[in-house]
Amino acid sequence: MPTAIYTPEERAALMRELSDLESGSARQWFWLEAASSLPAPQLSVRTRRIRLLLRWLGPGRLLPLLQRAGIPAMALYQAAHQSRIERWQSVLNDALLGIGCVLAVCAGFGWLPASSQFAIWLACCGALLLAGWRTWRTPSRPESDFADEEALPGAEASIGLTGMLLARGCPAATAPVLVQMLRSKPDAALPLLVAALPELTEQPMHGKWLRWRTMLITWAGISLFLSKINGYTPIPWNHLASFSLLLGLALIARTRRPQIMLMLGAWAGAAALAWLLRLL
Repeated sequence: MPTAIYTPEERAALMRELSDLESGSARQWFWLEAASSLPAPQLSVRTRRIRLLLRWLGPGRLLPLLQRAGIPAMALYQAAHQSRIERWQSVLNDALLGIGCVLAVCAGFGWLPASSQFAIWLACCGALLLAGWRTWRTPSRPESDFADEEALPGAEASIGLTGMLLARGCPAATAPVLVQMLRSKPDAALPLLVAALPELTEQPMHGKWLRWRTMLITWAGISLFLSKINGYTPIPWNHLASFSLLLGLALIARTRRPQIMLMLGAWAGAAALAWLLRLL
């Protein structure tokens, strides 16, 4: 995917696509106003690709790509994007630590690859069942920070972004100025608009089962790959390939060095303990 800044016509096409995706929210009018000062939209090959990804993944998951493309005011999605990254990193680090320790125990005891496969899936199922039980017992919490506030008129029911600002209590003389500033300097206008209309920012995802669903994808995915490695690779290369994969995932996830060292220490300790028990 190209990383060069897109032309104004291409940016206008992407911003109008963002407006369509945000239909029904305050961001629908935000993107329409921001794109109104750009030339007529032009759909190029790379723009069509980005539009397909936007419809599939949403703007929050494509934040770095859209920023590199030169789309302004993407800080609207920064909080939700950062929350998503932190959740995946936390779940991934737990999975790498837990599954890695299980593999280390298998290596220390000198188990056959088939036994290692069974132990990996047993750890995966056990972790998911335990997390599911804890999630089921956890009380639900409100999903929106704006649930108790007075509801705004819908995006289609209001007269543009100016009408939504006025409905939120923005002074009549200030609202048009903010909208005009958005058209000329979107990044500079964004903090002022968010202060007047907090609904503009995309809120982090909340849900009782959100972390468990992330665990399901992460633990099951890692277990599947490790099971394949242990099924097709003889001893000791299966252990070398498995730990190389786990360490590679930790590096790709940009895990901090102290956490990586702690992870390696836990793996080594589990393998050493299993080896000593084997000698008894």
